[in-house]
Amino acid sequence: MTAKPQHTPGPYHVEVGYIITDGDPYGRGPMHVCQVWGWGHLTGKGAGGCAMGPEKAAEIQDANGRLLAAAPDLLAACKALVEWEDHDHMPGTALAAAVAAARAAIEKAERET
Repeated sequence: MTAKPQHTPGPYHVEVGYIITDGDPYGRGPMHVCQVWGWGHLTGKGAGGCAMGPEKAAEIQDANGRLLAAAPDLLAACKALVEWEDHDHMPGTALAAAVAAARAAIEKAERET
């Protein structure tokens, strides 16, 4: 699992519905990685919609943004867990199940489509 990442390196943080990284690989300062959509759908002001109040919709959109912003850190933690387990193998334990889940998460994050 030493493949070069294809994603924009973190760390990421959230700024008003945008995921931003200060680690712009092109050296131009903070970089917009993605936008967290959903407020219009959650409030019913977009296509379809859940008809939630704007406060609840903003709360959900912010939580989604925080989860996305944590993605580089979560990937690094999964890799560290797998690397540790590779050296101190403990099959049949709850740790082994956690490592299997971490391996699956790494594969999902790094899979090329």
